Amino acid sequence: MRRLLTAAEAKAIDRYTIDEIGIPGVVLMERAALAVAEQCEQMMTADGELLCVCGTGNNGADGVAVARILSLRGYQTKLLIVGDEERGTEEFKLQLHAVRRLRIPVCKAGEPAEYIKRGECSLIVDALFGVGLTRGIEGIYANVIDQINRSGVPVIAVDLPSGVSADDGKVLGCAVKADRTVTFGSEKIGMILYPGTEYCGERMVAEIGLAEKNYFEEQNESATVFTYDEDDLKRLPKRPAYSNKGTFGRVLVIAGSPNMGGAALFAGTAAYRMGAGLVEIATVKENRALLQTELPEAVLTVYDPLTDPTDWLIPAMRRAKAIVVGPGLGMKGNGAGILALLLEQAVVPVVIDADGLNLIAGDERLKDRLKGNC
Repeated sequence: MRRLLTAAEAKAIDRYTIDEIGIPGVVLMERAALAVAEQCEQMMTADGELLCVCGTGNNGADGVAVARILSLRGYQTKLLIVGDEERGTEEFKLQLHAVRRLRIPVCKAGEPAEYIKRGECSLIVDALFGVGLTRGIEGIYANVIDQINRSGVPVIAVDLPSGVSADDGKVLGCAVKADRTVTFGSEKIGMILYPGTEYCGERMVAEIGLAEKNYFEEQNESATVFTYDEDDLKRLPKRPAYSNKGTFGRVLVIAGSPNMGGAALFAGTAAYRMGAGLVEIATVKENRALLQTELPEAVLTVYDPLTDPTDWLIPAMRRAKAIVVGPGLGMKGNGAGILALLLEQAVVPVVIDADGLNLIAGDERLKDRLKGNC
């Protein structure tokens, strides 16, 4: 599994690396800018012109450093500064001083941002806002983002497309639509969730020396959110040749209602594809023919949705090593009764989906029964 960071976690890791480990912030910034510059070179031609659009925070400082690095490598480079330079961070002022000493052209954003509108550049670096953005974007910043998106010029975003919330992927008023995003250390949650992920384009993770692992170890905690990747397949245990379906676990799928048999079929099929040895599907009797035809290996328990589920549900739960409930269950009948009994009695892992979530959302008593195995 790999970590997905919140904005607060990303900032805390930065501070920890600088203050506790002792790596100067300017060193981390230089490594971040080098990583972005390498991606820029992949997307630019030798005679192309780069435009770095920078705010006045540390994300903007990264963009200014990218402009310096690529200018020194022989690329035509311009800077477009959006915001009050005098109110910029110390790191931003340091980077801007170096750029001015090198006589790299620095432009101020006007109304509208003519440098973008004329389309003279072949690549834009978005370094307006980083993970710390929490307010809606408006005014000159919104105008610049609109011009970037209208330009048709490829865009590389620094750490996160400007306007995307790092915590939940929401668009804060407006956001840059990047072709590639270079983030540092670990991906942010907002890069994975919609709609933010659609603004990131191709995602690249750059290792710049952040002491992320040490930070979480010292805090004696893990990141808030993880996601699976292909390496996790290596963690699956090998199947012994001397085995049978009972060796690999039994999944109970409670799904489907009249005219919603496909939900039970898809959930049961998915359980088998994920490696379950035996799948028991509890559904209404109308779905029997479909399931016995399309998934004959599944064990069926059919029930009347208008009756007390105790007689069939308690034995089925005792047989199961994991339970899935909700797909196509419907909002009528005794779905709420099934969930109430399940949440009260189940001791194995429970995955709740679809109408299971809808039923819980509408009933405070069901919410109160949710436990750590769900």
